[in-house]
Amino acid sequence: MSTITDNTTRTTDPASGSDRRVIQPEPKQEALSTRHWTGVDTANGWVKAARAMAPQLAERVDEHDRKGTFTHDGFGLLREHRFMSMLVPAELGGGGATHAEACAVQAELAHGCPSTSLSFSMHSHLVAAQVWRYHRGLPAPILTKIVNEQTVLVSTGASDWIDSSGAAVKVDGGFRVSARKMPASGCPGGDVLVTSVRYEDPIDGAQILHMSVPFAASGVSIEKSWDAMGMRGTGSTVGLALAVCVLASCSSRPEGEEVAAGDAAPPEAEPPVVEVVRDDAGSGDMSGRAMTPARV
Repeated sequence: MSTITDNTTRTTDPASGSDRRVIQPEPKQEALSTRHWTGVDTANGWVKAARAMAPQLAERVDEHDRKGTFTHDGFGLLREHRFMSMLVPAELGGGGATHAEACAVQAELAHGCPSTSLSFSMHSHLVAAQVWRYHRGLPAPILTKIVNEQTVLVSTGASDWIDSSGAAVKVDGGFRVSARKMPASGCPGGDVLVTSVRYEDPIDGAQILHMSVPFAASGVSIEKSWDAMGMRGTGSTVGLALAVCVLASCSSRPEGEEVAAGDAAPPEAEPPVVEVVRDDAGSGDMSGRAMTPARV
């Protein structure tokens, strides 16, 4: 005679009359989940592409951290596979990825190269803010540029926050800007710097100007002084010097005033200026000089 309780069988020994227990094998477990921990299907195209890319990213991860070099190779792969525009809506020519899919991609890339994943996430949150604007009928012209050119955005918002830093002086047609920003992940691979600077308005008091500056513009320089172990490949420079002039069309807000979504956007949210005016002589002194547009 035998009885079964859970996974244990109790059997009576006919010779001795005593009971003995026999442990039965555990029942078969269900098949492994097909969901990523972010909730995204693991068969998702973006997730699969990121996972396939991870071994390539891993090939030079130690070298980048040892030498303190930026992961240009990783960003090259991201551009090649059009990851820079993965969050841009499909109707604009982008990948139409969701927030969850973007999170899953970041996680997969980090298995290969954490520095590439971190720097790419800084670009992605700037793009996501632009997508937020687009879905609410607000201007977001940079999205088309990201689709067409796989443009990389870099933010100084981590250090600027609400009160920002640097100085702006009003000149004909705009402002002469000087600042030293830190840190800004992805600088060596960036195309457009999304930043802000303080301006002491003689009537309205301290204002914060928001602008976009092309890294190729005269007056933008990067100090290669980032040296955080394990993250040296992010290019999160602690010295980004600006000496440029920007158009008067840049947006502004009073110092210390928090920014509501859709208003004059904070530095990490919107690049409102699509042109930057520079001093071609590189002196930063615009007196008596023509202001020449430098395309972002």
